[in-house]
Amino acid sequence: MKFGVGTFATDESIRTRRRGPLLNEKLAALKVIWTADEAEFHGEHLDFDPVFSWPKPLQCPHPPIAIGGESPAALDRLARYADEWLPRAKTPVDELRRVASWLADQGRADIRTTLCGATLDSDIAAYADAGVDRVTFTLPPLPERETLHYLDKLAARRKD
Repeated sequence: MKFGVGTFATDESIRTRRRGPLLNEKLAALKVIWTADEAEFHGEHLDFDPVFSWPKPLQCPHPPIAIGGESPAALDRLARYADEWLPRAKTPVDELRRVASWLADQGRADIRTTLCGATLDSDIAAYADAGVDRVTFTLPPLPERETLHYLDKLAARRKD
């Protein structure tokens, strides 16, 4: 299991400037809940006295946390809390390389990268050269026959 997050929100009650800091605190609090027998957290947005939460995750110390986004705030969140980065396919290859280098400089060369939303035309070799570990593909909403044809094309790419 992986735990993936990003700051995209449709809830208007969560203001843009507050979404990132709130997510950061939620991630920090989750890590405490997942790893401590008696979890306590006191932040600016979240505040709770000791609580008990069982069962604990099977994955130790907790499920891998994947962070989506390419903004400076998302990358800071990535370096602080995550085990995996989920950039979008539109992220330039040079930016993928820059972030991988920056993460290494932060002591986080262990963070894996899964590129999200590639298409049949995507340059998978360039992504691999940039340090991307995995690529997910967008599956367009097509009728069954066309979807199966598209999947066959994706499968043929795997053989290349």
